Order: sequence, then structure tokens, then C-alpha cells
Amino acid sequence: MYKHKFLEEPFHIQLFIFSEKVTKDELNQFRNDLETLLNSHIDFYLVFDLTKLNNFDINLFTAMNKYIYQNEELVKLYMKASSIVIRKTMKPIINLAMNFNKPLVPNLVVSKIEKSIEFLINVNQQILIK
Repeated sequence: MYKHKFLEEPFHIQLFIFSEKVTKDELNQFRNDLETLLNSHIDFYLVFDLTKLNNFDINLFTAMNKYIYQNEELVKLYMKASSIVIRKTMKPIINLAMNFNKPLVPNLVVSKIEKSIEFLINVNQQILIK
């Protein structure tokens, strides 16, 4: 299952929530949502919430990453930071996968959504100071 939510406060945060088992149609919906977001030409912060996936599927993560890298120029321009929220047991796998594809923007892998939002707030504050 896939859901896209938007948090306006404290700033423009997009939540991409994946749960249970993600279908190809839902992955395509994610791509469409991200494409729409990138083409809106608005700065944003992104949270990938993978905590409720039945089983972590490296193919899903690879497909998401591939699409992000296909849009590298727009991602670097508009996505200010991102965070991946995942169960603690899956964190080493994500970190290993990210060694092969370095994040294009500041990124943090965490196990709690609160830590994710806190990280994005800190990045936002650093950007505002510059």
C-alpha cells in the first residue's frame, strides 16, 4: 500500500508512506506524485516511511532510488533534505544500499518519525541561516 501526505507545518514536508506490500501500480503512483512535486518547482523536504512494510523489498527501494536519480537535477534543486524511516532491524540493509547510491541531498535513516522530522527541521534551520 502507498499513501502520499503533505505537512504544511513547520514547513513543506512530503510524506511518502509505504505499508504492507507495495504493488507496481502503487510504485507508479509514487513516481507520478514525485514527478508532480518536482515539476511544481517548490522547495520541499521528504520523508519515506517504510516502517509498516510487511517485508522490506530491496527491489522497491532500488526502484525508488532509480527514479530519484533519473531526476537528479530537479531533486538537487528542489528537494532540500530527506529521511528514511524504517524498522531498526532493516537499518543496516538501507545503509548498505545507500553506500551504492549516495543521497543527492542531506539524508538520515532513522527508526522513529519524530527523529526524521527533527532532522528535517535542523536542515531547514541551517538553510535559513545561510
